[in-house]
Amino acid sequence: MTGLVLTLIMPLFILMVAHGLLEVPLQDAHGAVIFLFFSWVTASQAIFSLSRLHDVASWKVSGAMIGALFLIGFTYLWAGEQFTHFLYPEPGVADAFFVAAALNPVVFDTMILLATVFILVGWVYVYTDAKGHPIVNPDWILALQQRLYILLINRLYVDLIYMRWGNKLFQLAQKFGHRY
Repeated sequence: MTGLVLTLIMPLFILMVAHGLLEVPLQDAHGAVIFLFFSWVTASQAIFSLSRLHDVASWKVSGAMIGALFLIGFTYLWAGEQFTHFLYPEPGVADAFFVAAALNPVVFDTMILLATVFILVGWVYVYTDAKGHPIVNPDWILALQQRLYILLINRLYVDLIYMRWGNKLFQLAQKFGHRY
């Protein structure tokens, strides 16, 4: 379990170092937080993948992990900053757009927190299952997983609902059009 905690904490430290080198502002910048969040998820996934290499010397794997973390975090933040400056070269324009598009801080923080919790629970589940200590799966959880899988594979039936409503709207428009 120590490896799991280290795998989740170390990326945050290295990402904050990359963030400090690039001098990306975090205060009231949802975009920077989203970049950090996705780079943390990507870097942690890379560490999980590298941690399965048991045949290689541990210092080589650790060096590869730290290098991958720094590269991923630095690349995410650098690309985001460069793209922003490419789109809005005048100073202050991008900030005004970011302020106008910002979510309520409570809503944004809740979304990030919920996504983090879901990702962490999923990782703990996969990690414990890979180590041979699966979390107890009662039958109702397995049934819920199957139903959720069917809903997601069918795209929550959004396309079916859209098609039915579209057909009804089209029929209504045809009836309305034939009257005039």
